[in-house]
Amino acid sequence: MRHFFFSPAILFAAALVVAPGVAQSADIDPAKTEQVRAKLAGLSDSGRTQLTKSAVKIAGDSSRSNAERVAAIRSLALLQNPSSVAALKALFSNSALADDARAAVQLIPGNDATAALLEGLAKVNDPKLRAGFIESLGVRRAPEAVNAIKAYIGSPVSEAALRAIATIATPDAFSALNAAPASELKSDLIIDVAAKLLECPKCSAKVRSDVLGALRKLSGDTADKDAAFSAYLLRFRFQDADPALALKSPNSLERRAAGVFLNSSRDVESGKLLEKALATAKGEDINTILGAFENRKQVSAAPAVRARAEKEKDPLIKATLIKTLSRIGGANDIAFFSKLTQDSEPLISDAAKSALGQVRGKGVTDAFTNIIRDTRAKVGERSALIDIIIRRQLRDAVPALIPVLSDTEEDIRIGALKVIERYATKAQLKQLEKATPTDKTVRNRLAKVVEKLKR
Repeated sequence: MRHFFFSPAILFAAALVVAPGVAQSADIDPAKTEQVRAKLAGLSDSGRTQLTKSAVKIAGDSSRSNAERVAAIRSLALLQNPSSVAALKALFSNSALADDARAAVQLIPGNDATAALLEGLAKVNDPKLRAGFIESLGVRRAPEAVNAIKAYIGSPVSEAALRAIATIATPDAFSALNAAPASELKSDLIIDVAAKLLECPKCSAKVRSDVLGALRKLSGDTADKDAAFSAYLLRFRFQDADPALALKSPNSLERRAAGVFLNSSRDVESGKLLEKALATAKGEDINTILGAFENRKQVSAAPAVRARAEKEKDPLIKATLIKTLSRIGGANDIAFFSKLTQDSEPLISDAAKSALGQVRGKGVTDAFTNIIRDTRAKVGERSALIDIIIRRQLRDAVPALIPVLSDTEEDIRIGALKVIERYATKAQLKQLEKATPTDKTVRNRLAKVVEKLKR
């Protein structure tokens, strides 16, 4: 079955046969391809008409080789001139050229081309050629072809007929599909038909009812999980199933489909359903819901994610929750992350440190410095935050860290000093001059910072 994808080499080969002013050669020179492409594209209407006549003459000349005639046919497919339809139709009876001629007619606009394809379908006997004509009529989405095509349902070309009718997707086409034996409808075809049916408001209630029945059956097919998953999604779109209830289903596939559907819905109510479902979700369902939160950028879900993370015992799940929270959360979550940097489980502490390096939003720097200044917090926790301030280059942290130069913990004093040495500006000079750290090392290094800023 021929499908024309006009690569530069094919265009050049075709043009060699029929294009005026281009030397013919048995070998194609790729370097001239763009020259030929430009020549064809730049032809005037009269030039295209002349080129069409030349190609028609060569295509119909039985004294020419099949290679020359095929090249001419492909030129006619490129030119897409309705005047060439009759000549191409005459080649449908030639077994060596019929498929190329059919593929060329498929690309030509107009009722004459559709009529030619219908006539070809009625006369051709070879199953492969017949499937090609059926496919061409489907690609053209020709509603007048439905009756002719549906006659082949149940024949050796039944699948081609069903898929072509599904592509045409008119109310009559859906009725024809609906009348087909269930044994003829493969799962992917049912999915395709159902998806198109959503865009057919004029289709009958019976068709919709029968397609939904097929989807219900398909969604319960444990042997074909991909088809069952797609069927669930379509049932949600048809409002034939409730995604809120599906999130609680004992069927893991149904739960995952509900999560994916709610993710794509993007409305507030579906977001609330996902937040509620997270509290009791298990296994892969957790990843589905968290993925939805991230895709939706659902900031409102941060409290639900944090609440689940606080209770979660599984380190891997907890780390995943932390990761999502870092992407949708903000300053309110920093204290939670900060405490987890001291967790004895490396998976969790590393996830928390990574989260602190990513969390964005208003008030983030203040949240960091508030914990650093809190002497009740663990030293390790406070030190981790100082390291993150340096890594993230949070220059606006300097004013809040100046009082920390007198902290009782040496690691914290030195850490704060490092931030000041890197990021202090003349705007903080007066505040720095007033600082009176008791630690001699800190005091001397601070003096150098002040001296440098005064220059």
